[in-house]
Amino acid sequence: MGADDSGPRIRDSKVEVGADGLRTQTADWCSPRISTREVIVGVDWPRTTTADRACLRSFPDGQRNCYNFNLTRNQRYLIRGTFLYGNYDGLNLLPSFDLHIGQTKWTSVSIRELGSSLIREIIHVLTEDSLQICLVKTGETTPFISSLELRPLNNNNTYVSQSGSLMLLNRVYFSPTPSFIRYDEDIHDRIWVPFIKDNTTSISTDLPVDTSNPYNVPQLVARKPL
Repeated sequence: MGADDSGPRIRDSKVEVGADGLRTQTADWCSPRISTREVIVGVDWPRTTTADRACLRSFPDGQRNCYNFNLTRNQRYLIRGTFLYGNYDGLNLLPSFDLHIGQTKWTSVSIRELGSSLIREIIHVLTEDSLQICLVKTGETTPFISSLELRPLNNNNTYVSQSGSLMLLNRVYFSPTPSFIRYDEDIHDRIWVPFIKDNTTSISTDLPVDTSNPYNVPQLVARKPL
């Protein structure tokens, strides 16, 4: 399957192992025209986008396609999938499919707009020394993924649940500018989304804020409470 020149490029499956966890490799092997920071693209998706969303892997064959990882039993991981369709196949068909962890359904992915990215994130404790993330076809459209990231949360006293995993609803901070925060401002590479409303006034401080608790809230977040 080929990629439309105005949208993201299709890539092969690779996984890069880094000191801070595991993540899929991106810009250096997707396309010569993609830089490590941003790429100018066509009308079907945003004018600028980060490199980890500039490519995708699609799964036109089979009902269930999986990524398999050898990891650590009882370790807590932040698992994040990012999806940017961008009409890469020129079909103008917004994909809809499911994500599974092993045999258990994690969540559904339903793309609402051609140029909008969607993030699905979960904090999950491994019950064995392996992890399987699967994209499951549920209709006529083709499952795809732009990036798949795993981050070990080394403090096992953080994000403890009564039972099961924790799925992200939202993670926001108050900011007068539309800038996202993640690693290296956040040592766990959590993505903090700016929350801006016209009828609110943002206050902040330049002084250090005590964030000495297991959640390790980034200074840039703690200094802007409203």
